[in-house]
Amino acid sequence: WPNTRIRRVGLRASIVWSIGIWIFGQGMGGLFTGAGNWFTNAPGSALFYMLAAGLLLCESCWADGRVYVWMRRAFVALFLLSALLQAWPGDANWQLTTVTSWVQSMAAMKQPTLLSHILRICALGFALHPMLWNALFTIVLLALGCLWLFKPQQPLTYRATIVWLAYTWYVGQDFGVFGGLGTDPGSAVILALLLVGTRNVEGKGEVRG
Repeated sequence: WPNTRIRRVGLRASIVWSIGIWIFGQGMGGLFTGAGNWFTNAPGSALFYMLAAGLLLCESCWADGRVYVWMRRAFVALFLLSALLQAWPGDANWQLTTVTSWVQSMAAMKQPTLLSHILRICALGFALHPMLWNALFTIVLLALGCLWLFKPQQPLTYRATIVWLAYTWYVGQDFGVFGGLGTDPGSAVILALLLVGTRNVEGKGEVRG
């Protein structure tokens, strides 16, 4: 929006709106239920919309590269927290009951047959070997967190993150709209936009990082 004042008002309103959605619409991402995990959208996509609006409000942090440093730290925290949630003891995660029913419900929605068929195959795999799949998901999330912590500027870190976001956007979020359960495009989309958008200021943030 060309008018700076209107743009800033809109961004602040977006933050307030996202707080309400995160608390009352997403139940704080299921963080306190004991069943929250990466595939059920924990810690909640509204948090990422708040983060994006906050970064856009801070125009100076784009000029001096702080936005890259903040996003690097945010990705470290996100993936390590998600690995902890995924590995949290309890049947909900290690039996993948929540994830399996989540994927099955999306596959039952009206959408292209190929998409729903692949989702049903994934749900069957989760149901047959839940501990193996949950261990794999935990390792992937932990590995991504370590990559962002120790190798944030490596092409492998970006490529692995994009591949993981693309996978979870389909399997966990059904592209945000096909599953019939989403109210937004999905957290994977906003995370990918934040990743690509802040990479443009990577060089400025290297000294501060």
